[in-house]
Amino acid sequence: EIVSLQTNIKESQMIIKELENSKQSLYRTTDGGPATAQTVSKEINRLERELEQAREDLRQSRQSLLLEQQRSNAMISSITTELERTRRELDYSRQMAHASGANFERLAFLERELAQTKRALESAQARPIEPGTEEFVNLQEELRKSLPELPDKKKSRFISEYNLTNYDAQVLTDDQYVSDFFEEVVKNRDPKLVVSWISVELFSFLKKNDIELSESKISPKKIANLLDFIISGKISNRQAKELFEPYLKSNLEAKDFIEKMGVEQVSDEGEIEELINRVLQQNPKMVEDYKNGKDKLFGFFVGQVMKESKGKANPQIVNKILQDKLA
Repeated sequence: EIVSLQTNIKESQMIIKELENSKQSLYRTTDGGPATAQTVSKEINRLERELEQAREDLRQSRQSLLLEQQRSNAMISSITTELERTRRELDYSRQMAHASGANFERLAFLERELAQTKRALESAQARPIEPGTEEFVNLQEELRKSLPELPDKKKSRFISEYNLTNYDAQVLTDDQYVSDFFEEVVKNRDPKLVVSWISVELFSFLKKNDIELSESKISPKKIANLLDFIISGKISNRQAKELFEPYLKSNLEAKDFIEKMGVEQVSDEGEIEELINRVLQQNPKMVEDYKNGKDKLFGFFVGQVMKESKGKANPQIVNKILQDKLA
């Protein structure tokens, strides 16, 4: 075990040295120019990989800690030093991202992850605990919760918790950033609707613009706010699809963007009923023909109501009230 710990320490030291050597990449690009959003994004990707490596080292050290905590102190110290250095790198890249327009939200997310990992390390540095005690069991549970969820476990959870298909769960959990994004958007919303918009509409937009979700400036809130307008019936699914790309490219909130475009649906039943009454009063012969069996005229009435509302009446509500009126 000592040999194993020594090897892990050497590997951590190599990671630290590599971090130190590459630190200057944040200040200047390879051609000597100032850092840009693109170079900062590349640095974010590198730091993500380093963070994953740090997590794996941390997991290994926790296992050793629970068996023989004192003998793993050197390993814990080495990982702590590495995390502190990585955090300093992220602090600087966060400033660079803010100045250059790069992915500031992703940097903030990584910073929170590092803070959580560091707190878990501080717990691991506590005095040795006797196995079987309540304190030992509590530490085990704390360490278990602080470990990142493995993709296979997360996939199974998505299937059971959100009632997703195996395929949809696989698509969402292939990338940690995507799965975290989904879980932010899906809060208090229909999982199937959220999956459809992320895996079809959002992914199509990203592919068209040749960019990864983690590199974009699209936040979970931006998607969630648009979906709320669909759920509330203020815009239709079709309208949302037509507006999706310009909406993502804009800096406006969903409410402001929809108001600017003038596409918010009329869903007030009283207002729609007035429109329907007007159409039926203007077309008494058509109403009589419909009641005499010409069912195809129903589409005519729907079209006239939509014309009266300038296309803003909620089609579902129009259909429901019309059916009641013509029954």
